[in-house]
Amino acid sequence: DEYDDTSASDANHGDTKTSEAEEQSNQQQLPVPCPLLLLTVAPTKESKCVAAVNKLQRKYPDLLGPGLSKAKAAFALGVLNTNSHELADGASGLFLAACLFEHSCTPTLSFTTHGSTLWLTALQDIDQGSPLSIDYGNNFYSPVAERVKDLEEA
Repeated sequence: DEYDDTSASDANHGDTKTSEAEEQSNQQQLPVPCPLLLLTVAPTKESKCVAAVNKLQRKYPDLLGPGLSKAKAAFALGVLNTNSHELADGASGLFLAACLFEHSCTPTLSFTTHGSTLWLTALQDIDQGSPLSIDYGNNFYSPVAERVKDLEEA
């Protein structure tokens, strides 16, 4: 079985996290619920993400329009980095359905990209209600130590 999830956005790399109060503030200021605010962010690279936004702001002073704070920009960058998949052309795609899958070194699903489309294929029979999983690093054939290192650096 295959599932097609078309990319919602392209992004580069960076991670951040926000406090619960900031997330509530972000959600209250948006006219409609934003699915990006429901996604999680890897907490390990918060300072790098904030530094990247600061560097971009210095180089392009008008980059952040009115109402978009550095904290919100860093959060968005972190969400995109944590949840995006590399596309064949080197860009990154954010696939909202794929963000819901947990990681497993023995996943139930395989993913490939073609253009801006992510294809998910079942690797085994999956019982209804069973969790769906993918290999976040997509590096099944690498030694365990190398996979752990790659996941920690991602």
